[in-house]
Amino acid sequence: MTVTPRGTIGWLHQWGDRSVSTSSNFVGSPVTFMTSSMEQDRDALLLGAGLDILVKRDGNWDLNLKANYGAEIRAGGYDQSVFAGFEIRF
Repeated sequence: MTVTPRGTIGWLHQWGDRSVSTSSNFVGSPVTFMTSSMEQDRDALLLGAGLDILVKRDGNWDLNLKANYGAEIRAGGYDQSVFAGFEIRF
């Protein structure tokens, strides 16, 4: 069994437009739908932590268990993500 911890730190800078808008409609319909995003902060701090556990069996296949946490922190709010999964190689 092999255990591998992971860590991430980074900076995200928005160079272009900080808000996005688009309009769309159904084919043949005169009705137009407009969607707009919220304006995002120009800069964000990215943080992450994770753990991979590799379990080997008889050399014929590998089982890898994964768990990760990520955060994007901005002045106007933050986003968080959690991932858990497995990978089988044979």
